[in-house]
Amino acid sequence: MKKPALVEMLVHDDGVTVPELHALYPTRLAHDPRDLDRARQLAGATDTIKLGVFLRDPTRARYEEVRRVAPRTAEERRILLNAELDRYAV
Repeated sequence: MKKPALVEMLVHDDGVTVPELHALYPTRLAHDPRDLDRARQLAGATDTIKLGVFLRDPTRARYEEVRRVAPRTAEERRILLNAELDRYAV
């Protein structure tokens, strides 16, 4: 990141804390991840880069609970990946 001042860390007692990033990105913005309207405003902002938890709603299912992917072996994943890459081969 060439301009760390452009990054705002979203902070909240219920947020994610990564101490190594505090020194790298000194700008903090208090944000309650339960506030959907504010989360939308922050996500749409283009003046700075927001880094942190935008929204947390424990009453809703998490992505991995809704979009389950069947477990695959390493060989199955390799075959699927190669098939996908073959679609873009020239």
